[in-house]
Amino acid sequence: MHQGWGGVIKKQLTLVTKEKYTTKKWSVHKGSEDLNKKLVDIKPPAHIPRVPRPLSELPYYKISELKLKAFAVHYSLPIYNGTLQNMYLDHHATLVTALQILNADVITSAGLKTANELLDKYVSYFADLYDEDFLTINFHLLLHLPKIVQYLGPLWVSSCFPHENINGVLLSLVHGTRWVDKQISSSVELVLNLSEKITNLPDGEPKKFCEELLYRRRRKCLAAFDDFEIYGSEQELKEAEPHITSFLSQAKFVNSKVTVVHCIKKSKYLFVALSNRASCQRDSSAVTFFKNQNSEVGIIEKFLRTFHCQCRSKCMCDSDVYAVVRTAKIVNSFNTLIPDVHVPNTHEYELTDNIVVINPKNVCSVFVKMPLSGKLYISKPCNSQEVE
Repeated sequence: MHQGWGGVIKKQLTLVTKEKYTTKKWSVHKGSEDLNKKLVDIKPPAHIPRVPRPLSELPYYKISELKLKAFAVHYSLPIYNGTLQNMYLDHHATLVTALQILNADVITSAGLKTANELLDKYVSYFADLYDEDFLTINFHLLLHLPKIVQYLGPLWVSSCFPHENINGVLLSLVHGTRWVDKQISSSVELVLNLSEKITNLPDGEPKKFCEELLYRRRRKCLAAFDDFEIYGSEQELKEAEPHITSFLSQAKFVNSKVTVVHCIKKSKYLFVALSNRASCQRDSSAVTFFKNQNSEVGIIEKFLRTFHCQCRSKCMCDSDVYAVVRTAKIVNSFNTLIPDVHVPNTHEYELTDNIVVINPKNVCSVFVKMPLSGKLYISKPCNSQEVE
């Protein structure tokens, strides 16, 4: 945690952006305004807790902002591309690739060997590209990560972030200097029994306040299906594009009521279509999905809800939901210091003219979508476990 994200990543970011290193060959401080613009323009998906902050606020960054959910694995390569010299970009991509491999759900022996070679290259080139004075113990400890993963499993298994989060929760339950254990137990008891206590309150402002306190973070669920739930608003489909009209015709929904919904909650992820205009700071439309047993990447344009009835007003009749997805293809990958080894999870994409209509059951996870400087970058989560 502190060795990787708060140590090596923060040191590298400090070296390339700090004003005191402006005269150094690796510095991009003169282009810091461009970097800041790229960074703050990124709209992370809903499962990433913090939106990007300017690099001028680096001293105040939380370590979670530097780890795999934020800068290091998702944002750094796209914002560095075109600003950082190619040799330095490849050097940084070498570290990112190793971290992505070691944080995967499943790590093979070949993956461990590749990660070991990547970290060896990264550390050995660091003194030549930067300065050996900056080689702290954290860089040496990088060389031990493959062995740690071999013994303990992927890095997320032994991550300190969940424990740090629990410490923060416990700390928020303490409001005095004495009888800490009783304070914590009383606070937990209040939270667990709040809904029952609210029902016993008389109608009035106190009860209304407690209900808002309990339910303020809950989204409005329109309908629940076996594998997912629909949230947000719902509008009638008035004008359908040709591909949607073709799908409705083939599925025999021409005379049925069809509405457009924007948000679906499935497992750990909230999928939000481009048709949603509620949030200007989040973008959860980039997804991976299965079609004909093949995994593809695309952008959800909208969700269609087709009813098995002729009702013209809102109803609770049986319905089906479909995702309208525009597929995307990889056009460029980031190189590393090892030939033929590329960054596995972050690529430059291009949207195609191919639009598919699929069942939301086939939509798997949300990716990080970054349209920057006229290019579209999409980054895949390292694993399925570290989703908040």
